Order: sequence, then C-alpha cells, then structure tokens
Amino acid sequence: MKTLPLPGGYERFSERSDVIRAQDEIHKATQALNDSLSYASGSYDGVVSFGHEPGEALAIPLANANAYDTAPERYEFRTDNIIGRRLLVAKTALQEALKPNSPPRFDMSAINPLNNQFVYTQPLAHDGRTVGALQYSFTPESPGTGVDLLENEEMSALHRQHRSEVQHIADQTARLQRIAREAKGIKSLATGLELEQPIAPNAFVIRWDIKNSTHFVHSDLGGVYDAFVGQVHAFLRELTYTYTSYHKRLQAGIHEAYDDQGDGAYIVLPLPEYFSPYLPQSFATFKQHYTRAFMQRLHEGIEAIAHQYDRTFTPAIAITADFGYVEENTIGRLTSRTMHTLANQQKEK
Repeated sequence: MKTLPLPGGYERFSERSDVIRAQDEIHKATQALNDSLSYASGSYDGVVSFGHEPGEALAIPLANANAYDTAPERYEFRTDNIIGRRLLVAKTALQEALKPNSPPRFDMSAINPLNNQFVYTQPLAHDGRTVGALQYSFTPESPGTGVDLLENEEMSALHRQHRSEVQHIADQTARLQRIAREAKGIKSLATGLELEQPIAPNAFVIRWDIKNSTHFVHSDLGGVYDAFVGQVHAFLRELTYTYTSYHKRLQAGIHEAYDDQGDGAYIVLPLPEYFSPYLPQSFATFKQHYTRAFMQRLHEGIEAIAHQYDRTFTPAIAITADFGYVEENTIGRLTSRTMHTLANQQKEK
C-alpha cells in the first residue's frame, strides 16, 4: 500500500520522538522516587506524575509507578480511574496543590475516599511556574488504630534526597507542554497524548429529538415541521437562560450543540463551582434542586408547543439526560461521550 506524504507538522503527536523521549525521562525519574518509597512505608501504594497548565480544570497523568509487593486491589482504583485519562481536579487535594506557591500536603483522597486512602501531593515548579505535581497514595494498614503514614518531614527529606529527579520531572513536563503548544492539530497536551475523558462530569447534558423527523422533512409538512422546531429551539434558549441567570458565572458556558442526525439538540448545563464531582451526595442534591425542575419545565414546554400542531401532525418527542464531561474540539464543536450515549439511547427506543 502506497504511503502518502504527510503534511508538515501533522505527525501523530504521541509517536513523535521528542514526545516519547520526554515521557521516558519523566517515567525514569518517577520510578526512582517510587524505589525509595517502596521500602520506606508499608502503607505506600504508588505515585503519579501529573502535568497541569495554569487555569486548566484538568491534570494529566504523565507517568506512574506502583509500590513493590503491593496487592493489586491497592492500585486497581488508580489504574481504572486515573491512568490513561485526564483528571478533573475540582474539590481535590491536587487542585489545592496546583495553586501558586502551595506547599506539599497530606490529605484524605477526595477521589477514592471509600478505601480510606490518603495522598501526599508535591507541586512541581519550572521557572517559577507550577507545571504539575507528584501525588503519592497511601492506604493505612490499620485504619482502626491509626494512620501509618510517613510524616511531612520524611516526605520533604525524600524530595531533598531526590532533588535532581524531582526537578527533572518538572523540566520535562514543561518541555512536553511547550511541544504541545507548538504542535498542529491538537487542542492540548492531553488530547495529543490521546488520554480518555475524565470519569467525573463537568456538566448535565440533555438531548431532545423528534422521532422519524426525516419523514416530516421530506413530506408536504416540511414547513409545519420547520415552524415547530423553530419554536422549540427558541423555548430551549429561553429555558437555559433561566439557569444562567441563577448561576451567573456559568452564563458563557451554556450551549446548544447539534449532531449530524436530524434536528436533535443538546442542552449543556455546566455544573456550579461548589459541585463536588466525586461525592455521590452532590449528584443527588443537584438533581433535587435543579435538574428535576428544569426537566419538568422542559417536558411541559415542548408538549405545550407540540399540542398546537395536533391538527396537522403529532411529533413524537424523545428526551434523555445524564451527567457527563463536555469539551470543545479543535474546530470549536462540543464533544462528549455522554452525547453519543444519549443519542444511541434514543435510537434504541
């Protein structure tokens, strides 16, 4: 098979030699830190080197290592939920550590609290700028009698001992970030490294659609159908405005995004800053105070508009919704695994 010439600058980012070399350097230095800690504490589970750009809501895992002779269940959560995907840092110890001039800290894990896991987070700085963090996880062997963890002083001593490795991780992380900013065709370092979306949501996503809409579009009811859809879309904009009026900081984040199949529309309600994406109670509270009333008004409004058209045609409306992670791609279009899931659910009904 003939290989076509590649346009300049469009090499697959994750396979570029300079990217692979920087990742290897980060991995080797991270492994050196892991080697020392593996023999220092029986509670130690492993370490992840995260990269982070200022102002971003996400951190990205660039390297990780598991403690020696550790049972798989001690690192399965990290493998399933962090490695290979981006991490939403909202309401986590990592978020606090990534703030300018933040000190290293021990905290209860916000992402994995059910396993009584603790994390120690060490910021990484390059040229006076925080570019990421090292995060070590610990699971106390005897949680009922106390927390068998290293002290802050011991962790500080470890980092002083491995000062060169820690700085090398920071320098190579900054290098990767610079390479990503200069690359073509990728939105960020995370997308260039082909990392999955986070497990935590940043929005509540609603999809509405008209079943068998193609039939109406190609029939003599096309004009009636266009009038109905126009009214529904105007109602959706008005309804989302009530949400943005209440959550004023989120006004710019409200979107209606359309896929390529008919007139299905997505309403994306960004989650408020106080929402804790790793606490089940946050989901229940948000549903109770916001989504329940919003969905009721949505159903009732569309049904009332549709009722006006009963003498002409009776559209069958499908509405599905769920929490999900939503972002813009390189051409400014909203994309989300949840959007695809909601669309498929409507097809199957």
